[in-house]
Amino acid sequence: MPAFWASLGSGRFVDTGGATGSVAEDVLRTFGLKYTGTGGGPLSGIDIKHLDALTAIRLSLLEDLAYSGRHKELVVDGDGTVKIKDVGSGGGVSDIYYSMQSYDYITRRAGVMVTGAKPLPSRRMGQWLNVLQGAIGFDATNMVSNCLRDNFSQYYVIVYDDPHLNSTYADGIDNLYEVTSPFESIIGYAHHIDPGPVNDDVTITFGKQASVPIELGNQVGELATPPSTSDIADCYVNLGEAAEGGIPVNLPSALRFTSNRGITYDKFIKVSAVFMIGIDLAMCYGVPKNYTEALRGESTPKNTDLWVSIENPVMSVVRLNAGVHYVVNYDTGVPMIKFADRSNPMINPKFGDNAKAYVTNTCLFGKTNPTIEGTIFPTDAYRGVWVYQIYAVVDLDTPCITIFDPKGHAVDIAQNIVYEMSPILLTSEPAPVAVNGNLLDMSDQYADHDPTTVQDFTHTEYEQALDYLDGGAGLSLSLSSLDSNATARLSDELWRLFSNDRGVSTTYVCGPDCNPEVGASGPGGGIINEVTYSYSDSGSYTVSVTEGPELVGGFPSITSGVHVKMTEEVSAGGVVIQDEGNNCMFKVLVDGIGVRTAINMCPNVIRVGDRVTVSIHNNPVEG
Repeated sequence: MPAFWASLGSGRFVDTGGATGSVAEDVLRTFGLKYTGTGGGPLSGIDIKHLDALTAIRLSLLEDLAYSGRHKELVVDGDGTVKIKDVGSGGGVSDIYYSMQSYDYITRRAGVMVTGAKPLPSRRMGQWLNVLQGAIGFDATNMVSNCLRDNFSQYYVIVYDDPHLNSTYADGIDNLYEVTSPFESIIGYAHHIDPGPVNDDVTITFGKQASVPIELGNQVGELATPPSTSDIADCYVNLGEAAEGGIPVNLPSALRFTSNRGITYDKFIKVSAVFMIGIDLAMCYGVPKNYTEALRGESTPKNTDLWVSIENPVMSVVRLNAGVHYVVNYDTGVPMIKFADRSNPMINPKFGDNAKAYVTNTCLFGKTNPTIEGTIFPTDAYRGVWVYQIYAVVDLDTPCITIFDPKGHAVDIAQNIVYEMSPILLTSEPAPVAVNGNLLDMSDQYADHDPTTVQDFTHTEYEQALDYLDGGAGLSLSLSSLDSNATARLSDELWRLFSNDRGVSTTYVCGPDCNPEVGASGPGGGIINEVTYSYSDSGSYTVSVTEGPELVGGFPSITSGVHVKMTEEVSAGGVVIQDEGNNCMFKVLVDGIGVRTAINMCPNVIRVGDRVTVSIHNNPVEG
């Protein structure tokens, strides 16, 4: 399937190149304001229709700091021209008469936390995974038909381990696809089912439980005598034998047991049926070896010969009745089948394993075969089976594929069938959070899905950062246009500015030759935050310049991200009109919608002309 997803629906990826330009400059131009300089970010992903002009400008300039590391502010001169100025560039403080300290403060600087934009959820495809790896096959033709022809297989069952499709993060289960990130989830699975070149008569069905034939050999062990028949229940007391021992039903451990989270589970449900393959004995009866001795005592296998009549010497399949011909003992862990002796209790020849019987010469088979030897099982008082093979049908709590081919090629189909799945993955990451330039690991905020583990959510990186910021003066803001790198850089830049604040504000009184500029650097290494011009009646002229920290007041925040158009999920019926040739992607004529390319998300073989149900996700809602 190398080029499968590339050709899905003939789709094309359009790279928009991302947003460019400056919202701050756009606002200035919109209001007809003259300005000089450049700066500001595009605020990509933010719905600016709901912002006022000043907030949009401040956010744009703050985004510029995040991506370029340049702190810019708007400065308006006396002519009304707006200048986009790099804070800290230039000077202009001269002709200083005297200076005085306006205020001095000391504060514990805890840090700066910045929250960026939550990425849009993304969908991607995983790799194709073989579902049938390690599967075991069983020819079940003998269970459902009486045809014992060689190389003829109508029914075939493939049993495989439960792939555990409902995979979640850290669930402790061995899944078909392992979700390795707490931000990742599985929407569903695409199914690729290729049975090979088969005709429409072939039926392939998928089930959650399997019934498989287990070969038991051709021996029945020691037969148990069932209770005598009576119309009165009390007559059953002390009659018959306990159903102990028997023939074991040995299942491969891989077929019976599975393990989840270190706990072993038994997939075995029950023995649902027992079949015997052999030759039907139309008549079974005992003949005394010595009639004189027989009249003196009871009939026993030692003094009684077994005679049988074979009318049809052809192998056939006989289904035994549970509780009549056998019982199943589950107490030993391994199921044991105890067979019953249903022969006439008045005449007791030897039945069971290693038995010998004389064939009457009234049947054609007896004329050439006067005796038979082997396992002879009595099905009632006067009939039986010359046993060739015994099968037990075992029900398992495990998924399976059942193949039916009326032409008898089910085995060939099973050997060539391909069944693969590919997970459709949804990744929804949280908004990045950075403190003092370091991105926090947000994955430890999410609970795993393993009930056998214990997690501590009070000492995660995010919780520890909040506790740290609570211990002193800190700054926290959100800007939902920043990616993770810009989020870390903005928190680092603001922390740098925050840390450089010396807690001192100084006012300089200068003469007329002083030409200061707001936002420029001051004599003491700070930033000029305020300029005041003073005139007196005597004609004196002074300039007061206030120098302080670069950070003055708070920064704007915005948490609203991209305005997402409302969507809905539409389900409708349709008809498959074309197979794309990969047994996974089909063109479907959807009722009331039209032709759509669809992915098979169900474990069924889809053919052209089939009626299907289609789900269309993320269908835009107008309005």
